[in-house]
Amino acid sequence: MEVALRKELLRYLEEYSHVRCALTGGDLRRLGLQPGPLLGRLRDELRFRRLDGDITERTDEEAAARELLAQWLKPGNGELFGSQAAEDTAPDTADEEQI
Repeated sequence: MEVALRKELLRYLEEYSHVRCALTGGDLRRLGLQPGPLLGRLRDELRFRRLDGDITERTDEEAAARELLAQWLKPGNGELFGSQAAEDTAPDTADEEQI
């Protein structure tokens, strides 16, 4: 098992660790995205898609970025902030009297 692990680590170092997004943070800001966690999440997803071979060209990456942003920023989509979105939209009942 140690040999297999070493082979995977070597493969990561030689191939996968060099894969980067073609779009820069500036490119993503020009698409209307502000610096923050969503920008990092988008860059991670684009990198994963490159690693999977789904994205090979810069134009593919830009199209995927636009698609993901449209999906994530869709009103009512709780996936953007996970469970935090539900908490943020829930009515505040802390000050309400118990009946």
